[in-house]
Amino acid sequence: MVKTLRAFLLVAALAAPAPAQELIGGYEGDAEGGYGFGSLVLETARERPRGLVLRLTGSHLRYRYPEAAGDTEVTAPGAALGVGLRLRGAKTTFTVGPGVEVRRKTTEFAAGPRREETLWGAVVSAELYSMPSPTSALFAFGSWNGADDYLWGRAGGKLQVSNRSFARSSSWLLGAQVTVHGNDEVDVVQAGPLLELSLKDGGSFQLHGGWSRRSYPVAPSRDQGYFGISYYRRF
Repeated sequence: MVKTLRAFLLVAALAAPAPAQELIGGYEGDAEGGYGFGSLVLETARERPRGLVLRLTGSHLRYRYPEAAGDTEVTAPGAALGVGLRLRGAKTTFTVGPGVEVRRKTTEFAAGPRREETLWGAVVSAELYSMPSPTSALFAFGSWNGADDYLWGRAGGKLQVSNRSFARSSSWLLGAQVTVHGNDEVDVVQAGPLLELSLKDGGSFQLHGGWSRRSYPVAPSRDQGYFGISYYRRF
């Protein structure tokens, strides 16, 4: 693990002077839990077909799941460092790469002692973003986190519904997305609409929400609403 961290830090030192940067942050949750994060992405060769990306992320995960004696509560702040290869086409961008993550996981059992542990693990992530036209976009994101064997995936699309001539400094987009994520403690399926405000300076704000179903190994599924907010800024 130490050798892996040294390798990632070497990549960070090489990529840090890159002029292209992205700042991403957000929160998503429902009555059973939530996930908040902030990421800094550094990219080399933004105008070329291939480039290297470095991603630094801080996050906080919170969820609960039912057991025979009641609900068990889990909180897990963490940090991750990842590298990736970004491929650019005329209408499509694809990024894939490995990383490493550490989480401080605290589990409050419904019956039993509190458990605290530090988890390390590999991360693998991929992102696909395509624009079939100047006013429409399709996307698919996915990641696997070995620290707690957590799988996450999302796919959807959006359409620009205002400023279609691009004469103004901002545009509104409407879309929809489906998300699946979970591990051996809980599985989650989400679906719903999204609303995005895109700014000409490279920033955007997004609101999304809808229906969420959480399934558990030893308890009935729970249906509820979920809500999310995110921010993106390209420099």
